[in-house]
Amino acid sequence: MNTPLEVLAPNPPTAAVSSTFVNEAGPTAAVVSATMRATRIDEHASPDERIEATVAAASSPSIVDRLQPLPVARSAESGSDLVVVDRLGEGGMGIVELARQETLGREVAIKRLHGEEQDPSILHMLLDEARTHGSLEHPNIAPIHALGVDDELGPIVVMKRVVGSTWREELARDREKLPGDAAVLERHLGILMQVCNALHFAHSRGIVHRDVKTENVMVGDFGEVYLMDWGIALDKNAKHGRASGAAGTPTYMAPEMVVGDVERIDARSDVYLLGATLHEVLVGKPRHYRENVHAVLFHAVESLPETYDSSVPPDLGAICNRACHADPDLRFQTPEEMRRAILDHLDLRDARRLVDAASELIDEPGEPAPYEASMQRLREASFALTQALEARPGLRSAMREQVRCTTAMLRTELDHDNVRAAEALARTLGDDLPAELGEALEAKKRARTQKDERLRAFERDIDPEIARRDRLRVAVIALVCMTALNVVALVTNPTPGLDISPFRVWLFGAGPAPLALFVVFLFRKRLRATRVDRDFVRLAVGWALLLMIGRSWGYLLDQSLLTTLTREMLVFAGMLFAMPSPIQSRLSLAAAFVAGTFACAIEPQLTRYVHLGLFYATMVVIVIELRWGKTSAATA
Repeated sequence: MNTPLEVLAPNPPTAAVSSTFVNEAGPTAAVVSATMRATRIDEHASPDERIEATVAAASSPSIVDRLQPLPVARSAESGSDLVVVDRLGEGGMGIVELARQETLGREVAIKRLHGEEQDPSILHMLLDEARTHGSLEHPNIAPIHALGVDDELGPIVVMKRVVGSTWREELARDREKLPGDAAVLERHLGILMQVCNALHFAHSRGIVHRDVKTENVMVGDFGEVYLMDWGIALDKNAKHGRASGAAGTPTYMAPEMVVGDVERIDARSDVYLLGATLHEVLVGKPRHYRENVHAVLFHAVESLPETYDSSVPPDLGAICNRACHADPDLRFQTPEEMRRAILDHLDLRDARRLVDAASELIDEPGEPAPYEASMQRLREASFALTQALEARPGLRSAMREQVRCTTAMLRTELDHDNVRAAEALARTLGDDLPAELGEALEAKKRARTQKDERLRAFERDIDPEIARRDRLRVAVIALVCMTALNVVALVTNPTPGLDISPFRVWLFGAGPAPLALFVVFLFRKRLRATRVDRDFVRLAVGWALLLMIGRSWGYLLDQSLLTTLTREMLVFAGMLFAMPSPIQSRLSLAAAFVAGTFACAIEPQLTRYVHLGLFYATMVVIVIELRWGKTSAATA
């Protein structure tokens, strides 16, 4: 939509402010200036104002004389650079026309006075506005391209042609969605913040706009925002200027603007207008919307805080009331300060959205989910709450939901016996840890401690390194004793020994067995520390008992050497198969004993030597494994 630049010009000095104007916020800001104080010199003006107005009126012709020629034509054939295409609008002060600038191939807006005799004060207003507006180069202020004079039209102002809609029109289209639709509200708050930027820049140049309202803001088709109509802007740096009293749009005006106290009108007056504009965004009507001009002005002077309904975010209502405070010292002191307050609101709104999303994740209904799915959902909720607290530190709702989220995570970890993770979460909760969860955690910790103790005991029980040297020492002693015994036996009787008496067989077998048991008894404390030790003790005791019982049995039954020794080899093979043993090669040894038994049955002459060799080999294997092997508990 193509909308002309506003032509905000005062009505003649005799004009009155009608109730229609008040109710609709008025088409022109300077109407109040015409109603309450003439923009021309009048009998009620102060001496200083009369001097300023007189100087301004007297200086206008000299300014016009210094303007460069800027011809405007009605057709391209004329050769003029500016060719009028259409009329965009008309007001009390002048006319705005659409023109094409041929040299640059673009459309511009031309603002000029009416063709009839030009009032010097109105001429000065046009020139003063052009110079004030032209001195402000900012992305949110439509630029002035040129100021010149045409022979027929007189002084003209060439400015950017803004294609779009007024902010008021944009608000009218979105009225049904405001203020409840968060996305739509954010868009209009974004427009307001860009107006804040424009005013903050203007104030840095000492210029006060005095007529901020939705009607004076243009929104381009591509999102551009321009603060328009600087016709009654007040240059606080100017030593001389036109007479300035009460000027502005009554339904937006600050108290100091109503009473016409120019000395008190400053940047905070524009802040008030920004607050009144925000009020319109939120409720659809100007701040001082009343039935007649007197009620409007009285309401503006009082500037009492407004009470907003629940559809208006409370912090935005507070921003409005602060910006529109009757006392300038209690308002935001700059537009930038107000802009930051709006940004804070948007941050708070986004933070609340994150809190709401996290709350839904925490309370997600349905069947109990698997552990990983539950924890993933709660981690997402925790992340959202962390983001909310980063955006708004100390946000109570986020802190409260963070406690709930952490508590839910703790409960989930306890349900799955993840005690260490639960402990970390409990430390995070601190004093917010629920008593029942604290008790459950302590119970889990005790159970875990007991389990850990059992596990450590089991690991120690099967640790082959514990008491390894003691086992090796006993094995070496046993090997030495066995060697000595067998050497004596072979020296005294080197034959196969099939004719050895049962007593002699008993003597060389059952005799040393008590000695072996005595050695085990001496090392009993050290050899009971682990399961490996106990396996060795069982094997040693079993071997000793085998010798004692087997040899005694053979002696009592007067059995031959062949019978006694082959029985011993078979029983010992069974012991290696059946009894827990720390010997890693026990199955191979057992098989060797069984094979030796069969060999003795085939060759009885070899019985004594096979028996001696197998038992001696067993002792050597035990010593080797204890010294260099990886002996472990057989039951591990």
